[in-house]
Amino acid sequence: FSGIQFMEKDFVKNMQEILEEFGLDPSFLIIEITETNWIDNTDKVKEDIQKLRSLGVCVALDDFGASFSSLSRLASFDIDMLKIEKCFIGDLTEDESCEVITKHIINLAHDLNIKLVAEGIEKWEQLTTLQEYNCYAGQGYIYSKPLPVEEIEKILAQGKCYPKVVGDIGTPRVEKRKFFRINFIELLEADMTIKEIKGKRVNIGNSKVLIKNMGPGGLCYLSNIRLPLDKGIFLQFTTQLLGEDIKLYGTLVWKDELGPNLYEYGVEFVIDEKDRADLIMILNQVQIKLRNRMLLDDGNFTALSPEAYFRMLKAN
Repeated sequence: FSGIQFMEKDFVKNMQEILEEFGLDPSFLIIEITETNWIDNTDKVKEDIQKLRSLGVCVALDDFGASFSSLSRLASFDIDMLKIEKCFIGDLTEDESCEVITKHIINLAHDLNIKLVAEGIEKWEQLTTLQEYNCYAGQGYIYSKPLPVEEIEKILAQGKCYPKVVGDIGTPRVEKRKFFRINFIELLEADMTIKEIKGKRVNIGNSKVLIKNMGPGGLCYLSNIRLPLDKGIFLQFTTQLLGEDIKLYGTLVWKDELGPNLYEYGVEFVIDEKDRADLIMILNQVQIKLRNRMLLDDGNFTALSPEAYFRMLKAN
């Protein structure tokens, strides 16, 4: 609906008639208003917002933060949802001022018990930063460009819309670190097995390894087993984080010898975007816990040094 329609005398009545005509649950409807909607007739806007909310319709304040008077207006109107102006999101990871403003808007919404949506999310870095600040609803090209009704119906039938790499980012490569990487305070235990060698499936059992860091694109692990640097070797890693069983697949891209019988390897994941999105959700929660100095008791972590850990395995 346009701002002109919102200012019509019988706008709320017309909305109620439309809802009744099509049998639509009002809770599925969100009416977005901007500051320009209330400048000329504040009393009418305030009254209409109250009537819409009494019908069960959600009222959202769009482009919040774009105007100096948005904050003062927020105190005068009963708003269900704030939508953060996309200019802040676009520069979120590059402009400290945008980062500070966005963080305070998120905190404000939580304090006032108002729902929150970030607009214009296009990059993984923006998405993960927003989630770190406890903003878990968003829209933007990282999810999808505008779609025809038929395509929207397919997404609704699936029940999920996964974020994806968009724009000129291209296919991420681990060594270029297009994704964030989490360095664990303690090393994460995992079972590693070789699943394939040059396309042939093998079954040679599991070996214990220690994961040093992990991201959506790959991981770094320590082992007492020497492996050749060959992308024809397909590895599987099984571990647990935040109570979730995780199974990851990838190939070696680099290695380093740290000492006698101790090797460090870099792994590039072989993973589809759905599984990557699920992994990102878990890693975001891990990242938040680490930054808040919360202990990771719900993961297979060890306080032992790599040398002591592998000596213990050998002794057992």
